[in-house]
Amino acid sequence: MSPTLAENPSITPLFSWSSFTMLKNLIYPTDPIHQELPNAVHFRQHIRMAPMYDMEFAFDLKNYQQVKKIIEVVVLKVQRHKEKGEYPLNIALEMRMMGYSDALLCPASIGNPAYNGSRHVLYVEVISVVRTDEWEQFCQEVALEWMKLDGVPHLAKQWDFIPGINKHINERMKGQIDEFKEQLKKSECDPDGMFLNETLKKLLQL
Repeated sequence: MSPTLAENPSITPLFSWSSFTMLKNLIYPTDPIHQELPNAVHFRQHIRMAPMYDMEFAFDLKNYQQVKKIIEVVVLKVQRHKEKGEYPLNIALEMRMMGYSDALLCPASIGNPAYNGSRHVLYVEVISVVRTDEWEQFCQEVALEWMKLDGVPHLAKQWDFIPGINKHINERMKGQIDEFKEQLKKSECDPDGMFLNETLKKLLQL
């Protein structure tokens, strides 16, 4: 369905309705499923058959009112695009709640109490098939609102086309980034910056 969705965006509502109806009524199992640990932690079966666009943000999780605001950003943007006959989000809005991270450049570190976090993190992502029209515009609109709600992007996904994003990450994760740069320098592991790509250099201001 991926190429079909990209070429015929107006069928997105029908596709979404039929997909989730099938998941609920036909596919979802009534018996236990046993998975190998890597698939159980982050389900990967058939992932290469349907390449996706994916933007994800992390938030220091404080309360459920905050969660509601974060989701409403996407719902309102989808409604406004639909009024123009545009469907930039055609797979899913997903979320997961988890504990904080000690990894300095992981966005889940914003929940770390060492950096005044709540110990809990909310990840929220929007996913569409590749070649979806208006995808980057939609992501920019959502991201600018999520930034106001104190979120930071998942650095392994799409984010570097968002206006002002490097400045925002540097302000929100200043403590973690400063510590990472200090540890990197002390370690002498990469004195010539061989393992730093251009995006990381901009982010770390190197």
